[in-house]
Amino acid sequence: VSLIEALGIAFTDAFKEKHKFDIDYDVTSIIKETYAVHPDFENIINCLCNYEYAYLPCFCNIEPGIPVYLMLAGPIKDIQKDLLTRIYDQTASNSMYDETKIDSYSHYESLNTKSNQIIPSVSTALTLEYTYDGERAQIHILGSESVKIYSRNLENRSEKYSDVISSIRNAFNGKNAIIDCEIVAYDKQERKILPFQTLCTRKRKCCDVTNQVNVCVFVFDLLYYNDESMLKKELCERRELLKSCIEEIDGEVQFVQYENFLASPNCNALENQSELIDLIDHLMADAIINNCEGIMIKNLNEGSEYEAFQRSNNWLKLKKDYIRGEADTLDLVVIGAYNGSGRRKDIFGSFLLASYNSEMNTFESVCKIGNGMTDIDLNYFSINLKNVAM
Repeated sequence: VSLIEALGIAFTDAFKEKHKFDIDYDVTSIIKETYAVHPDFENIINCLCNYEYAYLPCFCNIEPGIPVYLMLAGPIKDIQKDLLTRIYDQTASNSMYDETKIDSYSHYESLNTKSNQIIPSVSTALTLEYTYDGERAQIHILGSESVKIYSRNLENRSEKYSDVISSIRNAFNGKNAIIDCEIVAYDKQERKILPFQTLCTRKRKCCDVTNQVNVCVFVFDLLYYNDESMLKKELCERRELLKSCIEEIDGEVQFVQYENFLASPNCNALENQSELIDLIDHLMADAIINNCEGIMIKNLNEGSEYEAFQRSNNWLKLKKDYIRGEADTLDLVVIGAYNGSGRRKDIFGSFLLASYNSEMNTFESVCKIGNGMTDIDLNYFSINLKNVAM
């Protein structure tokens, strides 16, 4: 039982005892929704002790200075099932997409087949944003002088990105705000995004920014602005407000690149679908050329509220790695193994991999991996590797 569930059970019983009747509300759900935007158990418990549970969202709501659990994109494991059928209305026959395998993002043969089946219509309004290979962050502007930066996991990153704080102060126009963004390594001279590995070399405590990796902030959402929560507003409205309160600074603070798609009422469903796929094809290729991860497909109007602490299907992430035949591959060998922990304590749980340098005639370590293998795999590897361990 999680702490949130335990609190829900405890205070449900307390409220029942106080009022002498069963309550209609799910207290656990109210606490969970509150914690998503105000993850401070001390404040939440104090409020529950002193007020009715219905007042919890009023006293413990989103506010600058308290990090928020960010909204995440829904996973795409299969382009046909998770992307196409999500974008199109659910009236379509699933078999339309199940019988054709897609080898690249531009090869959607299923749209030209199965003409006797129901052709689904495209959602009326979508936006396709570039996704950047950096560190997800939330910028909290508490006033003209106070700015804090938190990571996706609510860790304070203000010292690491002190130069970003300076840039945001110059770019922001308003009283206060919470901005969702991606911080990437950036070459100002070449005006290009650098790999995530370059950003990883940046020190956690940035004392002298002149000796640090340059970064650029790509902003894409507004969660709070001028003493008002933006979470329930549609994305199109949040984006317009974000544009009005942020002035771009080239190479320092920029808006994510995006294109909107609006289904034309003058076209049939198949024509709209083809146009959307052409747009996905074009943007995906362009994003990869510009050193981006891929694209994010989001609802723009209906169903586009910001869902804190949720991995929502209203956001879908399409990366090069998801597309069969498009992902980069490496041929690596195991040069080391690490003992596991917990239920894997008697076997190797992770491995050190290396690539062969033909010029130096040596193996050079590249990375450590520990995911993607079953217990059967790990047992097999452990038995065989222990025979050659040095």
